[in-house]
Amino acid sequence: MVFYFFEIINIIVTVLVVGLIFSRSFDQKEITLWMKIAGLSIILHELAHKFVAISMGYYAIYEVSITGLLIGLFFRLIESPIVLFIPGYVRIIGDTTPLSLSAIAIAGPLTNLLLYFLGKILYQKNGKDCYYFLSYLNLWLFILNMLPVPPLDGFKFLYGMYKLLF
Repeated sequence: MVFYFFEIINIIVTVLVVGLIFSRSFDQKEITLWMKIAGLSIILHELAHKFVAISMGYYAIYEVSITGLLIGLFFRLIESPIVLFIPGYVRIIGDTTPLSLSAIAIAGPLTNLLLYFLGKILYQKNGKDCYYFLSYLNLWLFILNMLPVPPLDGFKFLYGMYKLLF
């Protein structure tokens, strides 16, 4: 089974709350825009981890982080110019090899890098702000996730590569 029922609920909750966190107002149109841009960017990042793990023979389940989402909502409510939070993660069941750890870890950030270039191309073609936001957000998601700090993807990728090579 690719998705469990509770995973679908977790994805829906994540997209809804992330839309609230990134919106500049509590206007339905604004929230919907950010659900599409930020919510889907984050979910596609996590699903990339999940599908790479599944393709390598692991069980992988998307878990929402209620604490992480509440932290994001707190930043939004105090109107912080910086919003840092972890909305969810993919739990891998089974012992990973160094190569599989690195491949699973890099899948999410590479998805963000792809979305960055897609947003950039679409913005250059038609100049819509939503594509600029898509591009800008995904560049930052890529950079932040590639920091070599536990538990971020950059650390997992480098750790797996280190174990593979040494």
